[in-house]
Amino acid sequence: MSDYRVKNIEPIAVSEDIRVRVFTLAHRNLVPWHYHSTNTDHYFVLRGQLEIETRNPDERRVLKAGERHQILPKIPHRIFNGSISDCQFLLVQGVGKYDWHSAETSIDALRNENLALRDQVADLAVGIRILRDQLRDGGKS
Repeated sequence: MSDYRVKNIEPIAVSEDIRVRVFTLAHRNLVPWHYHSTNTDHYFVLRGQLEIETRNPDERRVLKAGERHQILPKIPHRIFNGSISDCQFLLVQGVGKYDWHSAETSIDALRNENLALRDQVADLAVGIRILRDQLRDGGKS
């Protein structure tokens, strides 16, 4: 089963053989490498930019608002928002029983861990700059 967090997932229609949801991904949100046994994923970008990577075939696509893409069953893929603004897309999955299989390798997990640490360090650096500026201004800001 899936184990990831994104800004928002709004279910539109969910049945035994089809799922329709609107996803909102904040900056750097990531749906990790996975595949589906029988479902085709149909992505329709509503706002922002959506980045999709696949394996077998190895491809990387950047979709903008108004563009769409499909990923066939058994194709490992990951989805992420590398832009600063939110990305919103409609995902239609089906037809068939929904499943979600991790396709993340240990190197992918390590890379994702490093990205999370990098983000934490960047946030700390911003906080330090703000404190430094406040101290420089005599705490008036």
